[in-house]
Amino acid sequence: MNQRQLNALQTRESIFKVALELFIQNGFENVSITDITQKAGTAKGTFYTHFKSKDQVIVEHFKGIDRYYEEVLEKLTDEGSNYEKIITILREGFLYTENIGKELLKVVLINQISGNEEIPYVMDKTRRIYRIVLKLIVDGQKSGEFVPDRDPDELVMAILQHYSGIYMRWCLLEENETLSELGIKSLKMLIDSFKA
Repeated sequence: MNQRQLNALQTRESIFKVALELFIQNGFENVSITDITQKAGTAKGTFYTHFKSKDQVIVEHFKGIDRYYEEVLEKLTDEGSNYEKIITILREGFLYTENIGKELLKVVLINQISGNEEIPYVMDKTRRIYRIVLKLIVDGQKSGEFVPDRDPDELVMAILQHYSGIYMRWCLLEENETLSELGIKSLKMLIDSFKA
């Protein structure tokens, strides 16, 4: 990577971090591109070189989470059931989000339900988390671990809709449990119903 590419990458990362910081402080709708570029010390054109819109900053955040899901999957051995692998990956997603914090999660969720995208990124079937869970469900159906007569896409959508709902509940309610404790308990009840 040459110096110019390195500088561009650093500028993009700076804009990204500043935007997320402002979204958390002021709310997504109350932050303009001008606010972001002024605080980042860049021009508006520079923002648009790296991001098409404020919404894309939020999508980039989700892409980071998806990369993390893949890292977790790569660390899992071939041992263990597909059920255990799904639970482990989704638990790690909860822990990742706990570390980021509830305020940023609220910004992300508000953005995703705002209707600015035809298919919100959190529910897009091209996401890595969708493909990972689909593969584990299909493998589990082939091995006899999960019911074979159910459409694997429907099972994945049920899991991920439930998963998204847990995030929403954690944001809206003051829970005594952590996101991972609350989420895994609930997800296990759902996924148990898919077992053969």
